[in-house]
Amino acid sequence: MDVRIAKLLRDTRNAVVVEATAAGKRGDLGSKVAWEVKRAFLERLIQEFKNATGDGEGQAVFVSYSVNSGAKIFTYVREAMKRANLEVVTGFQEHAGDNDNILTRVRSQLSRSDVYLGILTKEVEVRTPDKQIRWAPSVWTMEEKGMALALQKPFVLMVEEGIHEDFWRKTTPGSVHQIFNDHNFTEVAETVLRAIGDRLEQKRLRLQGGIVDD
Repeated sequence: MDVRIAKLLRDTRNAVVVEATAAGKRGDLGSKVAWEVKRAFLERLIQEFKNATGDGEGQAVFVSYSVNSGAKIFTYVREAMKRANLEVVTGFQEHAGDNDNILTRVRSQLSRSDVYLGILTKEVEVRTPDKQIRWAPSVWTMEEKGMALALQKPFVLMVEEGIHEDFWRKTTPGSVHQIFNDHNFTEVAETVLRAIGDRLEQKRLRLQGGIVDD
């Protein structure tokens, strides 16, 4: 029953977001404000429901990925998360109040998410001083990672083999990192899902007064 209620609240909130965005685009400010009020009310209900049930079911995971190099990985992870009843959130989704501003949109979606998952895939080739080839993830994925750090979101990183460690280990040394390649990415994805579950459980314990470090 709790799972169905959580899903109903999320679906209703998402429908309200669509209406608010549409009203803003057509210049109907009165309707936009009314939909925004409803959205804020539903956001409060969703958070209160989470706090009251202490249940990780139906919680939101912000997934950062590159559409150029990470779409295959994202698709697999998204479907696995849906089967686990997790809401998948990305910076590509509209959010009421973002005014078509991508930074505002990402920040809004990150703020309402419970965990950040960064899928760092090889996007730009770089050469080290000793002529070795390394890779950098997409610039935008790194921007989203920085915003997640600033918002102090629980963190999990899925890093493609070959990416220079300066792009992940130095900035998030205490976070969970899983390295994958073309051969093992499904196994690593399952490990990542378990790590996300651990992060959600840690958050639940903190809400109940437990002391757990990220």
